[in-house]
Amino acid sequence: MNIPAINQSGDTGLFLSWRHCVSHRTAILKERDGMAWLYLSEPQIAQPARDCPAFVTTIPSASTNWEHVEKSGEPPGISKDIASDQAVIEHPSPEDFACIWSADGESVGLQYRGNAICMIIGDKPRGYSKSLAHRSPIGDPFDEHLYTAIFTSECGGE
Repeated sequence: MNIPAINQSGDTGLFLSWRHCVSHRTAILKERDGMAWLYLSEPQIAQPARDCPAFVTTIPSASTNWEHVEKSGEPPGISKDIASDQAVIEHPSPEDFACIWSADGESVGLQYRGNAICMIIGDKPRGYSKSLAHRSPIGDPFDEHLYTAIFTSECGGE
């Protein structure tokens, strides 16, 4: 199920949101300082329940300073040691993105120019991203079979 985005993007980066009419969850794409995350909210409120790295807008850093992340509470970036060759999206524009929901609204996928780039699956503990080459503390590499099963089956998806 595709739902139009609410675009609140500005000078600080992308900020798009989509609300599912059944689950009352909100999917949020938030990009700041060159790092973009997909969030899935709790039902009825915009408080994020889950997240998934979506992409970076510049060459990934050499490594992640996990101590700084833990102390600051800032979300980590995608570093070269875990980045795939699809991690960078230069000059992203709001109209390039769409969200796809499972029928029950418990799972959400993010598409860039019609191609899936990341997803959060309701019963899975971690997000899946094409920006990740390896499993890492921030998520798992994208799983095409899982995406197809959740978003293009007869029960849900488009």
